Amino acid sequence: MSLENQEIITEFVLESQAHLADIEHQLRAIEAGGANLDVDLVNTVFRAVHSVKGASGFIGLTTIGALAHALENVLNLMRNHDLVPTHEIIDTLLRAADALRGLIADVGQSNDVDPAAHVAALQGIIAGHTAPAVQASLQQTVLVPTGTGESLQISAHTLAVQQQLGHRLHVVECDLISDIQDKGRTPLALVRDLLSVGELLDSRLCCEDGGDLDHNMPGAMRFAVLIATGLDDVGLVAQGCDVSVDRVRPATGLPPT
Repeated sequence: MSLENQEIITEFVLESQAHLADIEHQLRAIEAGGANLDVDLVNTVFRAVHSVKGASGFIGLTTIGALAHALENVLNLMRNHDLVPTHEIIDTLLRAADALRGLIADVGQSNDVDPAAHVAALQGIIAGHTAPAVQASLQQTVLVPTGTGESLQISAHTLAVQQQLGHRLHVVECDLISDIQDKGRTPLALVRDLLSVGELLDSRLCCEDGGDLDHNMPGAMRFAVLIATGLDDVGLVAQGCDVSVDRVRPATGLPPT
């Protein structure tokens, strides 16, 4: 691993540990509220896990991303009032969160760890504690074209939640060479900018002109991101993401609300 990449990993670890530092106390507080859900607190925990998931995807930490995504799914149901936080559910979340922190602490070996048991336990919460209609919407996939023959995807449930929040969906297509490397930015800096604008719903990396990050550098590396935001102006989204306005466009092909 190059020195630059090691610095990015170290930055990721420090930021992620800060995001999750208080998660045990926060989850216990959510449990104490029971059906009288503190939505702001759930959103705080959701954003912490969401930040870890978003950053891990940009730097190839697949196991961390998979576990964070499974945690995020349960928290998303909770903040949408589709799931009541019981003692059993919170205990499962705590075990998964503890495993996530362990993966981050030993980040170099994290991709060799199998998170299947924790992911299955989190999926079991959804299967055992949500309505059939919610489960069906989680299984239904909505495809969002990137404009170049590829698609990003989200569940119908995620789309419905974002629409209920009044968020707009935009596709941001960055070139990791010209928008990051040539500007002296890091992938984590781009993630922070994206998260400052809204929620990262899906992303897709596409290398063009050959090469890869470790050997021959490709001429372009396009990274498409589906983002949900309260901003409806493309210019404001571009400004927040620190990319040119031609990199951003409203998502198309979405089913009507």
